[in-house]
Amino acid sequence: MEGPGSTPYVPALDGLRGIAVAAVLTFHGGFGWATGGFLGVSTFFTLSGFLITTVLLVEHDQHGRVGLRRFWSRRFRRLLPASLLCLAGVVVFGATVATAGQLAHLRVQVAAALADVANWQLIVSGTSYADLFAAPSPTQHFWSLAIEEQFYLLYPVAMVGLFAVARRTGDVRRTVAVGLGVAVVGSLLATALLQGAAIDRIYYGTDTRSAELTLGALLAVALHRRHLDGAGRRLAGSLGLAALAVTVVAWSRVDLADAWLYRGGLTAFALVSAALVAGAVHPGTAVSRALAWEPLRRLGLISYGVYLFHWPIFLWLTPERTGLGTGPLFVLRVLVTVGAAVASYALLERPVRARRVLAGREALVLAPAAALVVVVGAVVVTVPGRDAEPTFEEAQALVEAGDFTDAPVADLAATPPPADLAAAGRPEIALYGDSTALRLGLGFGGWVQASGLARGEGGVNELGCGLLPDDHFTRFRYDGEADAPDTCASVDEAWAADIAATDPDIALLVVGPWEVADWRDEDTGEWVHLGQPAVDDLVRRELDEAVDILSAGGAVVYLLTSPLIRIGTQDGVPPAFERPASDPSRMARFNAVLAEVADARPGEAAVVDLAGYLRSTPGGEMDPTLRPDGIHLTWDAATAISTDWLGPEILRRYLADRGPVATTAPATAATGSSPTTGP
Repeated sequence: MEGPGSTPYVPALDGLRGIAVAAVLTFHGGFGWATGGFLGVSTFFTLSGFLITTVLLVEHDQHGRVGLRRFWSRRFRRLLPASLLCLAGVVVFGATVATAGQLAHLRVQVAAALADVANWQLIVSGTSYADLFAAPSPTQHFWSLAIEEQFYLLYPVAMVGLFAVARRTGDVRRTVAVGLGVAVVGSLLATALLQGAAIDRIYYGTDTRSAELTLGALLAVALHRRHLDGAGRRLAGSLGLAALAVTVVAWSRVDLADAWLYRGGLTAFALVSAALVAGAVHPGTAVSRALAWEPLRRLGLISYGVYLFHWPIFLWLTPERTGLGTGPLFVLRVLVTVGAAVASYALLERPVRARRVLAGREALVLAPAAALVVVVGAVVVTVPGRDAEPTFEEAQALVEAGDFTDAPVADLAATPPPADLAAAGRPEIALYGDSTALRLGLGFGGWVQASGLARGEGGVNELGCGLLPDDHFTRFRYDGEADAPDTCASVDEAWAADIAATDPDIALLVVGPWEVADWRDEDTGEWVHLGQPAVDDLVRRELDEAVDILSAGGAVVYLLTSPLIRIGTQDGVPPAFERPASDPSRMARFNAVLAEVADARPGEAAVVDLAGYLRSTPGGEMDPTLRPDGIHLTWDAATAISTDWLGPEILRRYLADRGPVATTAPATAATGSSPTTGP
């Protein structure tokens, strides 16, 4: 039976939901042949815009108005129960298996998901959908649900306004179409104005992604109350079939890093999705028959639950916990996800939608109570008592303050400095570099402090950069094209000022991960990298200049070799496909250039082989317990490495290379700061 605002059931549209959610599953499964599966979310957006607008148009036709309260009530019953169930599961996840990184911000993430602002929370926190460094959040997939919920909240109000205008113009279709067209243009304009911002602002933004929903709405207006003849159906079917082919190719070939996506490409893909919906909605077309295939249709019926539950389940069922490879693990994850979605659909979602449970005042009481329980649970599982890795901002503050009292390694004091170090004046030690230096600095600063060399205080350098870029290479990419941080240009000045202020005897330089990225040659527009003459020469010059700056006061500069990196690693799990910047040959070339610079500056600079030391440890250079993100050391690992090897090695080298240095008073070590973001 069709109620107010209801529309005839079209099996193919459920089938479209089915293939869209399947694309997302394969993308999150880490398959190299599904790099574009994230576009399944875009297809959902366009389909949602089409369906919601169709419902509003039908209701307006039947009653001459739109009942906002009734509309929001239907959305509430459709979406909230399963969402609350999923977030309750996330709280359990946090209390049992979450990593420290996942737990650190769980309460904020759960609250943002409940408030339907998860996308904006991710933007504010600087979290990337292709996050290279942070632990994956079990609520990260709520970003798309937040955009849809914001759309469901505001869009019907806008439609009521357009219907009011249409009563004056006498042309509902044209009035609504013009209003929606303006909205699409506004979304594209927002995307254009944000081209200088991080691509994740475009990816997560409600304003920049609303065009995909609105194009679906425009399709609904175009098809509303229009009955296509045979030729029209054949055309719609042909376009739909072509769109299906393009969609499948895009899901298998497009990469999240592709810059064109953020320059209107997502909107262009929404046009393809609209053509696919247009073909599917007309029974009898080839694409409609294909999408109405029963397994796809049934998957589409539970697609909301599948999307909700799959991500925390994927994070729970890891290779380490199951001992399974990629293929068998994916099958297990999907089976568990589908089982959870079927149970939710049968036992919770359908009964609530049919008002067999939670009807009337009962819903008004129980829904807020359930939300409160979820929030309280999130707060309880994140109370102090379980150590969490500090964020880059927190680590920066600790290094600047020289506060290492909460270091996770109990025997931090370790070996005292050599007896003859007193004759050398207990040298000041400073640490410079990128965010790998910052993470290492947590442990090294603690060792300096515990060894009685100093309080671990130091100057403040600019944040977010390695040695590059310069005026010629100003843009870099790891997974996509992005502007280098604006502060990079002032790193040299900041280091020089810090050296002048602290006058250390020893300066450690820790860089590498930024330098192995792809860099764009501003003359040719081509992307180049280490191993090619232009970049080799630039890195050599920048390293040489860094030695000039850091040794200006007479300090000996120790250049630490950089271990290999593996971008895209999360919680020790390698990415499904390797990024070019992870190529071992690039880091090998960087370390070779590093050695060349040191060899050319005897007495001023020397190499300390951090990479070699990590290779000699039981877990090797890529030990996930040392660097769970494939790049940055944990506080525990940095402390252990500094205590067991790096600190004593630096002192040994200093005494051997420079000998005693006359001094009249005990020195204070300077631990320079390093970036809080990026590699």
